[in-house]
Amino acid sequence: MKKCPKCGNIFDDSKNTCSECSSFLNKMDDAEQREFEEKTDNILENQSTNFDDFAVTFKDKIIIALSVAEMVLSIVLMNIYWENEISILFIFCIFFGVANSIQTAFPEFIWKITKFSQLRDFQFDGEVYPSDFYILSFKISKYVMLIINALILIYVMSNILT
Repeated sequence: MKKCPKCGNIFDDSKNTCSECSSFLNKMDDAEQREFEEKTDNILENQSTNFDDFAVTFKDKIIIALSVAEMVLSIVLMNIYWENEISILFIFCIFFGVANSIQTAFPEFIWKITKFSQLRDFQFDGEVYPSDFYILSFKISKYVMLIINALILIYVMSNILT
């Protein structure tokens, strides 16, 4: 392995100049090479544990059950109280319930779709792992969609009862 003396980027032995700053590359000594390999192994090990975040937990199953209950309630209310100004809200509730149920029940499938949509424009042979921000936003979005759906149903119920 070779390391750039200016910017610190690391390249394989076939490169002679840095692609970032055009400096000539220096051969890494054994200690630097071992340190680089250990860091790389640690990063790969941490990234492989990120897929544990895609496991469907008990909380996720509760979110799925609540989303399905909201969908069923929306369908029942839509059949009973079909009005023009409220009907679109029932459709939104059903859509959010379906989307949230699928997202929560199949997180790894959603990641594969996201990864495919990101990589379709690039030539990349390696494996791509979700970032911490992606995982956090994915987890938050499940709760946000559930709350939005509940608020829409509360609004609709308050309009129906008044």
